[in-house]
Amino acid sequence: MDKNLFENVENFVKTRKCTPNTWEPHTGLATLDYVRPGYLCVDVGAHVGWYTAMCALLAGPRGGVLAYEPVPDKAEACRRLAQTCQERGDCASIRVYQQGLGDAFKYRTVVRGEAWSLVDSKESDAITILSTALDVDMVGTPRLAYTGFFLKIDVDGEEARVISGASAFIKTCKPTILLECGPYYARLQGLDFEVPLQFLESLGYRFIADHGKSLKIPEIMGIEDHTTWNVFCVPSV
Repeated sequence: MDKNLFENVENFVKTRKCTPNTWEPHTGLATLDYVRPGYLCVDVGAHVGWYTAMCALLAGPRGGVLAYEPVPDKAEACRRLAQTCQERGDCASIRVYQQGLGDAFKYRTVVRGEAWSLVDSKESDAITILSTALDVDMVGTPRLAYTGFFLKIDVDGEEARVISGASAFIKTCKPTILLECGPYYARLQGLDFEVPLQFLESLGYRFIADHGKSLKIPEIMGIEDHTTWNVFCVPSV
């Protein structure tokens, strides 16, 4: 399974051709143009590791990948896929953390139906997960060793908290951000999705849909309920 998944990712990266096994084809194709050799990539909400593996292949041996997945069986699958990558020798180093990211160090309970990773999980209907802030985890990371930065965030409506907890990293390193945008799901968590968008815009970020269209904040905030868009937040040059 892990070898087959890696082969699917590798073939996609090499050929830029989508198959029925390709994860989020349009977003994946756009990601190929944003991650470059020597990048440090942070995959928040890694699931089984498709983007983790793709970023490791694109960043190459001079790059690095940090993958965060709080659901135990998904984190274990991501670790196995990472091990398959590492055996190749031409991928970035990968560290997989079984934890979530947010705006503070805390434990919280997530129930099936609130988290997409639990829908097809073997875990119980409710799990307690540990979350911390990326700015805390990044302390001591040798950022000058990397040629650039890429941050993917897909966390079931908690994206605003992740950005809040990564504000120093974003201000300092200006990563390209692949952000799952779903204002409806943010509201379910008691969050205003416009706040992180305004923060990014204040830093000079532009918003681009995975099919290449430029977006404004009102368009993103107008996304229909029960719907999400993958949006690339691109820093000014």
